[in-house]
Amino acid sequence: MFTGGLLRERQITDVVTAAGEGTDPTGAGRGAPRTTARTFAATFGAGYWRARAADMAGAGGNTYGVVFGLERRVGDGQAWRLGVHGAVSGQSTRLDGRTPGAGKTTALDAGVHARYAPAPSVGPHAFAALRVGVEDARIDRTVAVNGFTAAPRGTWTGAAASATVGGGWRWRLTPASGVGALAAMDYTVLYRPGLSEAQGDGARLQLDGTAFTSLRTRVGGELRAAWPMPGGQTLSAQLQATWNHEWLGRAVTQRAAFAAAPGVPFTTRSDVVSRDSLGVQAGLSYQWAKHAVLGMMVASNLDAAGNADVAGSVSATWRF
Repeated sequence: MFTGGLLRERQITDVVTAAGEGTDPTGAGRGAPRTTARTFAATFGAGYWRARAADMAGAGGNTYGVVFGLERRVGDGQAWRLGVHGAVSGQSTRLDGRTPGAGKTTALDAGVHARYAPAPSVGPHAFAALRVGVEDARIDRTVAVNGFTAAPRGTWTGAAASATVGGGWRWRLTPASGVGALAAMDYTVLYRPGLSEAQGDGARLQLDGTAFTSLRTRVGGELRAAWPMPGGQTLSAQLQATWNHEWLGRAVTQRAAFAAAPGVPFTTRSDVVSRDSLGVQAGLSYQWAKHAVLGMMVASNLDAAGNADVAGSVSATWRF
């Protein structure tokens, strides 16, 4: 469940960051107005899988939801934008352990963000976001041993908090293309309180509360291009690659005991995130009207152990 929650928080951040880019990232088109405010909305979805290895259980699942926000320019130079955003999402999880299980999660997130870009195509740019969230979740396990079967269920209300700060520098290669270097740091905390499972007499568990904390750095580069069209529209594309490194623990340890024998606890470990991974992201946006932009984004993270996730989003931005 923590893997899906972490992926959800990171994807919300990616969607909010991409929504601020808009269209015409190289300045090749001249139709996009320098407006004071803009709103955005995006649907997103992702799938992930973590292989079972040694004493760590495997897991897989998907996340999906909607992100929305509002931001406006501030200051005399109008290089800064401040905004608010929120997200409503769901998550399904499949657990591959000694007793397999399936889980469902519904989450609500709200946050604030800021971005700095004196010029969209050249020079420095920066982004920061802070967000908190709450989630309702349940998990159903299946126990079958020597003719004995049971289906315990656990429910809880957890919490999440995340912060991101990043930036970089962009250079123009040609009037229609540019490159850039970027670096970012992402901090996320996911918390699940202790709980006692219902149903499944004889197999019910009491689980201690636990939390997972992630601190990830990203370093990489990007390639951007824009193609103005005769009717005033602009088609833009972006390709980004980063090396991601996790600085804190990459697995979560769960302490539990059978409800009938609380004095005999045991622990399990689940892999949540890889120590190092390659992140690849590709985006496409289309300014189809003076104040409207449609966009799509696909991203993936891969590691040497074969763990991976694939995410995508479709967005719409309105300037006014």
